[in-house]
Amino acid sequence: MPKEKIDKILLYNEQDVVSLFQIYVNWNIVMKRDKILES
Repeated sequence: MPKEKIDKILLYNEQDVVSLFQIYVNWNIVMKRDKILES
């Protein structure tokens, strides 16, 4: 496989991981806010 293609795949994978992490962090913020509101 050409190096450019490998680099592109790795970049997409990195962007996916970053997106998933942001979703996870935001979800935790929402869940904590809900717990505070319930209290």
